[in-house]
Amino acid sequence: MNLLEISNLSVEYYKNKKAVRALKNLSLKIESGESLAVVGESGCGKSTLASSVMGLIMPHEGKITSGRIIFDGMDIFSFSREEWRALRGKKAGIVFQDPFSSLNPVIPVGAQIEDAVRAHNPELSGKALREKAMESLAEVLLEGERIYNSFPHQLSGGQRQRAAIAAAIANAPRLLIADEPTTSLDVTIQKEVLDLFDKLKAELGLTLMLVTHNIPVAAQRCGKIAVMYAGELIEYGLKEDIIKNPKHPYTLALIASVPRLRDKGAKHISLAGQPPDLSVNITGCSFAPRCPRVMDICKKTAPPVTEGGNYSVRCFLYGDDKN
Repeated sequence: MNLLEISNLSVEYYKNKKAVRALKNLSLKIESGESLAVVGESGCGKSTLASSVMGLIMPHEGKITSGRIIFDGMDIFSFSREEWRALRGKKAGIVFQDPFSSLNPVIPVGAQIEDAVRAHNPELSGKALREKAMESLAEVLLEGERIYNSFPHQLSGGQRQRAAIAAAIANAPRLLIADEPTTSLDVTIQKEVLDLFDKLKAELGLTLMLVTHNIPVAAQRCGKIAVMYAGELIEYGLKEDIIKNPKHPYTLALIASVPRLRDKGAKHISLAGQPPDLSVNITGCSFAPRCPRVMDICKKTAPPVTEGGNYSVRCFLYGDDKN
């Protein structure tokens, strides 16, 4: 059963009186209980996708221009502010790259988790709220009493991120979105945080959307991978298919650019060129200027989406018009 269904989602931001098309007709489904990694270069629209699902596109910055988002059977595209508040934290939670984005620096961690619980459980107070906060801290393997009374600046980076995760799961949401949750952490702590997501998914039955630029992390931690480029979903499928048999030239380039420490003879290949300016109308395939297999049709016409089972690719090499 699909927990999240996104259909033809388009999002624009406004910068210097120009519309920046951050997402373009993106469609994606996430089944209940599964883990999906959303990967791609910086600026491809990964975080915009996460913000759209959580209703965090601020009106003064941009807007969803078209599309539909169905979450747990509800059409959340037309939600009011009050309905969004009821959804966030209760049925869907989000963990940001920088925990300071979600933790108030002048309020103890325990009180912040209590606030998250109280927002959706107004009948709870005092001892009951404290117990819920302590339970959430225990879920993320933090020493309850000390962390409960600490301010964010008194914690290490890894502890702050765990505290942010504790607040995000305090109301047992069905969906947890992790938006580049380990980028600001060292390698050892990154592994601990990713192990924690695995633990929470197994114990709480969470559905996980992991936003990352790290292909190896996506392959190790998630069952499916969605590859984005210039605001579009260009390839999607089971991780085995994406990693072992990638079809889109961009996906191939991403995987080829990953350093292989065990293979000393392997050549590190970087992807030439830059992503397109999303404030300019793009004719044809957005990846065409950088693509090693570009054809004339790619420069003139937007490529079709070829689908089959749990797989899709947006490329003329595999569509009916490939010749």
